Amino acid sequence: AATGSGLMHAAPILWQRPRPEGEPAGFAGRVATLHELLVSIAGRHAHAALASSLSAEDVVLTHAIATLGAPIEIFVIDTGRLHRQTLALVATLEQRFGTVLRIHRPDGAAVVRHVDAHGEFGFYDSLEVRKDCCHLRKVEPLERALPGRLGHVPVERGRVDAAAHELRDEPVRAPLRADEDEHEVA
Repeated sequence: AATGSGLMHAAPILWQRPRPEGEPAGFAGRVATLHELLVSIAGRHAHAALASSLSAEDVVLTHAIATLGAPIEIFVIDTGRLHRQTLALVATLEQRFGTVLRIHRPDGAAVVRHVDAHGEFGFYDSLEVRKDCCHLRKVEPLERALPGRLGHVPVERGRVDAAAHELRDEPVRAPLRADEDEHEVA
């Protein structure tokens, strides 16, 4: 682009794939720590699994699990409301990392009954309908994915490192509660 002085400047590079020589300080140590944690989890829990939301953080964890060949199952809850592009990411990850992501979905007939009774966006109408929708689309499929698993990592977005240190060695108990404060439409 031309400037007032007549000099030409290249457009700024907003993002590019990090180069090994350009890794941030401590990056290799964080990767090593993540790998150690995953190996430890897999060693202590025969039926360990990652419930992936397909977020950036979960893609990083998927990459690490696949790179290590760690025996940790990766699954996704397809609520029936995920965007087409989000669902396409499953196939992309499977192809790129050579791993299988199991998909758990809500009961289709129950979803139809719920939509018939409350409308496609009925979860905006009341807290009770929102809880019912979350239970149907998220909690029930998650409960089907968890039987026989011992231990879980309570992860909050932005806290993956800290959450990995909080691995709880206890059975995953059902029933789970639907989140009362938020509803993910995507």
